[in-house]
Amino acid sequence: CACARHGCFVPHAMVDFQKGEQQVNMDYALVHAYSRNLVRRIWSNDFISLPDGLQILPGIRIWHVHGHKSECFPQYALNFIPGAGRVDGEIMETLWSSLNIISPSARGMATPHRQELLGFQMSDSNFLKMVQMHEWTNVLIRLTCCADIEVTEAFDKLNNQVPESLRMLWSEQQTKALNDWLMDPRAMDIYDVQLEKAPTMKSLEMNLINWPQDQLRGSATWLAKALKVEEAQIMLAIDAHQANTSGMENQQLSIARQWDQLQSQLDGLVVSAARFLGKDWEDEMLTEIASNITQDYEIENPFGNVESILPPLPSYIGVEWLQELGLEILVDQELSLRQGQANDCLHEIRLALADKSIIFQQDVRHA
Repeated sequence: CACARHGCFVPHAMVDFQKGEQQVNMDYALVHAYSRNLVRRIWSNDFISLPDGLQILPGIRIWHVHGHKSECFPQYALNFIPGAGRVDGEIMETLWSSLNIISPSARGMATPHRQELLGFQMSDSNFLKMVQMHEWTNVLIRLTCCADIEVTEAFDKLNNQVPESLRMLWSEQQTKALNDWLMDPRAMDIYDVQLEKAPTMKSLEMNLINWPQDQLRGSATWLAKALKVEEAQIMLAIDAHQANTSGMENQQLSIARQWDQLQSQLDGLVVSAARFLGKDWEDEMLTEIASNITQDYEIENPFGNVESILPPLPSYIGVEWLQELGLEILVDQELSLRQGQANDCLHEIRLALADKSIIFQQDVRHA
């Protein structure tokens, strides 16, 4: 047992672990479960009592709290406990390194001899800290003063951008959470990041379908199909760029089939566009717009350039032309669906990163 602040060992507080390094009798992992009924159990015991004014605050060290459940971080992390100190690293892990020097000699000793040897080593560690404390204290004070200036400037810059009403609300929530923390640790959940899953493209499409619309009923589904066709165009452009005329026959056949399928989908969208865009709609408008768009790279596709044909979307047709016809609702619907499309892409990126991190942890790191 050692102090988490100065790292000095507590005299005569050494015990043998059961079955090697089993820490079940004194592990920090029990704090979130054991501390809930600790006071009640002590007061109901006839042989144990708490001194008057003593307040036991349960906490989990930062290095270990991230291995617990996500709700343990706001409820038991030392970051949110007023007056709790933060040290550089974990105290016990750094102290064990000095004890490991004599651990081979202590393995073959009897229990009293081993306790005496380790106790002497711990007392020597405390003595060295005492005689060198003034030097390290001066160094740490200088570092702390410099860090305090930087942290204060960063906090003031962030705090000045928050409205006064919001700061007062946060202060009230903080006071209430700290007062209710010992009785209900869930009161500290206000410190946790409140994550809300962004709406997907399908959920936004369902909301748009329920919009009150008479002559434009079905426009949300039509726009969603057009966005899917646009995604297929991008994928076909990538495949066509990678597969040139000297590619394998199977690859060329796959691109040709994709071309046929995409062409039929584009034809269906162009035909149904007149229902929502009116009789003045001409598919030649998209051809003229497409000729003015510069591609990032030239596509060499022996089967045609269907992937460069623009789908009949309001963003390609033009907002001004649609506003003249009173079809601003199509612009709003496309913008909403594109936001859902971006949310889906970000979700896929998160899943890909999580998959790569698991592979790195299980395969690469162990190797």
